[in-house]
Amino acid sequence: MLSNLSAEVAGGLLKSFPEETQAQVALRMASLDRVSPEVFQKVAEAIGSKLRSIRQISKTDGVRALASLLNHMDADQAEALLTKVQEQNQTVADSVRSLMFVFEDILNIDKEGMRALVGKLDRKALTLALKGTHAKMREHFTQCMSQRSAEMLAEDMEALGPVRIRDVEAAQKELILALRQLQQAGTVSMNREGGDEYVV
Repeated sequence: MLSNLSAEVAGGLLKSFPEETQAQVALRMASLDRVSPEVFQKVAEAIGSKLRSIRQISKTDGVRALASLLNHMDADQAEALLTKVQEQNQTVADSVRSLMFVFEDILNIDKEGMRALVGKLDRKALTLALKGTHAKMREHFTQCMSQRSAEMLAEDMEALGPVRIRDVEAAQKELILALRQLQQAGTVSMNREGGDEYVV
């Protein structure tokens, strides 16, 4: 069921489970290959008409689904859950980690990729996401901007004044989500093991 819900909804459901159950469900989700129509039918009868329409055998990429789900959870909680999965299955945990983005991964994107990312972002969200980040990160964004745009971004960040950390983290999550969408669309390609980055 979690594998076929949106990552945001599935993440909320997973967080509601007991801590030990979270790790068990996460591991099973990452190991999922095929789901029988009988299972879907039982779930549909319990939770409503949305799942009732699913009748055929559904093939699911459990590792990718779990990685997307964890990217929608709080960073600390996602890391704690992934660590528990790692204790049970190192291979699955490594596969999930390879598909997950953290904010610092943005430094691995080349200039063309950064142009695509900045072009997709809301300016207010970008300003908030960069508030309090180190100079290297800010420069990585401004390298693909005009001098005036970079100056305006700096002015906007200064004008914000003190901001709540949770607001900055929420903006960074929004940015990471935009990055994932670009990757899924084939616009930005990242190599987590190092090497060249490509933009299509």
